Amino acid sequence: MNIETEGLNINQAAEKLGVSVRTVRRRIKEGSLRAIKIEGRFGEEYRIFLDEPISATAIVDEPIDDNKEKFSAVNQPEVQQLLKVISDLSQQNVELARRVGAAESKVQILSEKLQLLEAPKEKKRGFWGRIFG
Repeated sequence: MNIETEGLNINQAAEKLGVSVRTVRRRIKEGSLRAIKIEGRFGEEYRIFLDEPISATAIVDEPIDDNKEKFSAVNQPEVQQLLKVISDLSQQNVELARRVGAAESKVQILSEKLQLLEAPKEKKRGFWGRIFG
């Protein structure tokens, strides 16, 4: 699958999240949204990924049928403990994804700065130098 077809652009992500484009850009910069930069038709553009893990509490909070015997295992302490572990791991996963996004953003900014530092500097010639040089 081509990377350009994956993810959402900034406008799509803003619409899906119900926030402004400026907020999406700020969240990318702070690392709370996972995004990459790609070469677009008119220059660089972001592709944003809104994949959120399923929390264990969403599984427990779903409405249960009237037939409670089928779901009696949910009330057992071992199952509750496992659901808590799953919930904790999901929260840790979200935090790590946020940190990775922030780190990727910083790496990209630093690599762009490095490219600017390594670029050969053109010697600016004055008016007379351009005429007689």
